Parts: sequence; C-alpha cells; structure tokens
Amino acid sequence: MRNHLIAKGLDESDDWALWIDIDVWKFTPDILRKLISSGERIVAPNCVLAPGGDTFDLNTFVTIRPKRDYRYYRNVIGGVYQPPANFRGRLALSDLRHLDRVEVHGVGGTMLLVDAALHRAGLLFPESRTRISSRP
Repeated sequence: MRNHLIAKGLDESDDWALWIDIDVWKFTPDILRKLISSGERIVAPNCVLAPGGDTFDLNTFVTIRPKRDYRYYRNVIGGVYQPPANFRGRLALSDLRHLDRVEVHGVGGTMLLVDAALHRAGLLFPESRTRISSRP
C-alpha cells in the first residue's frame, strides 16, 4: 500500500512523506517539526506504548557487529535483513534511549519521516506477498 501511495500520491510539490501506522494514535503536536529539525533525510522516532516503556516499533533497530556468515543470511527474509527480536546483537530504540540520536540498521514504519526526494529517486518499502506485517 505504501509503495502505491508513493507512486500515485507523491509529486514534485511534496518535500516530505510522513508515514504513521494506524495504531499510532497519540503523539506530540510538534512531532513533525521535531523530526524535520533533526536535519536527517530519514528519521524514525522511538514510539513506545507508555512513557519510559519498551519500543513498539521492533523493526527499527541497531545490530552490534553482524557478521556476514550463514547466521546473518538466515535472517534475510525477502531480501531484507530481519534478525529476531530476541537476537542478542539486536538493539531496539528503547535499549538506546540514553542517546539523543543513533544511526540504525533497519527502520520500521510505525512512524517514519522520509525526504520525498528519496522516494522519487526510487526508495520504496520492501514488499511481501506472504505477510501482512513485517514484525519479527
């Protein structure tokens, strides 16, 4: 669906695409300003179920030293690296909340701000014919 919206709904007048899952219903009124002020072209905030709680978006993660051996490739699903949520080298944003910013190795779509020029240049979401959700 998102790729369809990119193809049919995004045009040259758009500067940004803000993707918000339907189950994200509460966020600060200034969230868009905060995300844009980061100065990054792709930004994923730490979405939580309760203040101080665990990250809701487990698809936004950092991996610690992922070796490109057979174990790594077992976690490549449909061409996308998706280590299990309990993978000891995988850190969710709630594991890194002491940092103001962090470069991630994968982004989900719970809430995601993308520079529209990146989508126009061909950046799309991975598609799956076998799963509705990309949750691990």
